[in-house]
Amino acid sequence: VDQVIDVGGGATFRHSVDAVKMDGHITSIGILDGRSGSVQFPKLFFKHIHIDGIAVGSRDMQENMVAFYEKHQIHPILDEKGFAFDQLEVAFRHQESGQHFGKIILEW
Repeated sequence: VDQVIDVGGGATFRHSVDAVKMDGHITSIGILDGRSGSVQFPKLFFKHIHIDGIAVGSRDMQENMVAFYEKHQIHPILDEKGFAFDQLEVAFRHQESGQHFGKIILEW
């Protein structure tokens, strides 16, 4: 695959390395199954894998951000199209088309 989002960490990261294509990208956003694991480094090198680690912050940080947005009346830009959750595939095609402007909304 082109892009892997790994939320497990330790034990799942090696599966992400296996799944990503040559010159693919892995974004690691979590460590749900532990802080340690093993990776076969030759696969990283020979597949030319790009890896980014990101942290999303704490609950307090999220609440502070929401309070800031509310105080300053900051609102996200929403695309004019919305999709029911069972139209998820159509929503992704809409995103891929590049015809959207702002956030694409899925109704749960």
